[in-house]
Amino acid sequence: MDRAELYSGRDDPRTISVRHWIFTDFIRSRAGRVVCVLYLKFGKRTAVAIRKYAMLRALFRALFDCALRRSQR
Repeated sequence: MDRAELYSGRDDPRTISVRHWIFTDFIRSRAGRVVCVLYLKFGKRTAVAIRKYAMLRALFRALFDCALRRSQR
């Protein structure tokens, strides 16, 4: 679930904002803890799949765009 794969890399402000939100605010919820574990365990493999499959890329872009909006509240 590597946001860096969807935006312009790890140093992109959107990437930094989403990761910060995931690991500070979202992690406080049960769903957030599950997502964080999955992110840490499968993030790199998911990034490879995101590069390879446009449909998967679109799905993750929608999810992470939602996370970006929440991170900016």
